[in-house]
Amino acid sequence: MKPIHPLRRWLFENQETLAVFAARLSTSQGFISDWLTGKKLPSGDMMGRVAIATKNAVTPNDFVTFKQTFDKPARKRRAS
Repeated sequence: MKPIHPLRRWLFENQETLAVFAARLSTSQGFISDWLTGKKLPSGDMMGRVAIATKNAVTPNDFVTFKQTFDKPARKRRAS
């Protein structure tokens, strides 16, 4: 099961589209999509803007912690 990014959860719970949220932050939907999939991290300034926009429901730490789940190397299985 794939982890769900805290921002994606916030968008769902607040019934806000990616397009509306991107416009509020003056950025692109594609850029935010990269955050939600763990491909990229937003800048420190942008993380702060997300925290303000979500009233601290999504913090900079959420981005770093989520990204780390994708950066961990896969566990090797032993041959049987």
